[in-house]
Parts: sequence; C-alpha cells; structure tokens
Amino acid sequence: MRTTRQLLACITTLVFLSPGFAGDMPARLSIGLDTGVLATSEPGYDTLNHATVGGSLSLSLWQPWSMDLALSYSWAAPSAYSDAWYRYRGFASLGLSLGASFQPTDLGGIRFGLSLGGFVARYDLSYSFFYYPRLSFDIDYPAFRLGSGWTLDAGLSLPLYFRADAFTAGFEAVFTVSWTTGGGNT
Repeated sequence: MRTTRQLLACITTLVFLSPGFAGDMPARLSIGLDTGVLATSEPGYDTLNHATVGGSLSLSLWQPWSMDLALSYSWAAPSAYSDAWYRYRGFASLGLSLGASFQPTDLGGIRFGLSLGGFVARYDLSYSFFYYPRLSFDIDYPAFRLGSGWTLDAGLSLPLYFRADAFTAGFEAVFTVSWTTGGGNT
C-alpha cells in the first residue's frame, strides 16, 4: 500500500510539473529507448558481458542547467558463458532516477547529464528480487528536428550498477523523442 501511495505521489508531481502546468518554464518531456553492453564482475569470478535493452520516460525542467526525473525499465540478458561454464543471470529492473544536465548554448544542443537512481530488479526465471543504486553519465545530441519543439535525440550512456553481489558497468546507445516547451532552446 505504501508503494502505491509513493507511485501516485510521483505521478502527481510529474503532472503538476509538466509543461501544461509550468507555463513559460522551459521543460522537456522525453520517451527513450536504449540498447548496449554491460560487463559484470564479482570477486573471484571472471568479468562477463550481457546485452541490455530498456526504455524510459523523463521530464527535465529549466535550461541550460536542468533537473531531470526519469522512470526507467531495463532488461539485461544472461551473460556469455565463462571458460568454466558459468554465467551471470539475466534480470529485469524498474527504477526512478533524479539527475542534472547541462546544455551549453554554444555547442549546438549537446546535453551532458549525470543521474542517480534506485532500481528494483528480479532475476529471470525466479522470484528473487533485489535493489541496487545506479549512477549514469549521459551525453545526447538533437540529431533531427521533427517539428515545433520536437526532436529525435541520439546519445550515449555509461551506467554503473552498484549491486550487492556484483559490480556492473556498461555502454549504451540511447535514442529519444523529446518535446520541449516554454522557451527551451532545443
């Protein structure tokens, strides 16, 4: 019940901070897809690679410095097998991140971002749940203008997963459709 109330509070906050309520405040609403490679390492075991895919819904307020709030889902496939024939399990995760980004006016729309979030995950083929914090370094560029305030952005993300049982780092390509309103420069 507590989780339901927290989720409703987050959704309500997003609605009230949305461009329609914010008036002239520069705001950016984005839907993104990402795919990439993760490398997982556990003490005493080999570092193995996973494929990953995910999506996100995010809201950014103000410019050139932005506060970013994102709801994300991702899935990491089971890793490749090691020489000793073991591998890391795949997992799906859902999380909420808060971050900051900077979009210098003299670099043609490039945005640099840093976010920190909490994720709840479940291993594939089991009901084993776990929590991990995630730190992500991001860079994106408005590759195509799609119309009044709409852009298709392409970017890179370097996520770090601080799991209790293993450390995971990755490299992801990110594609985002964004709508900017209220005097934003994107």
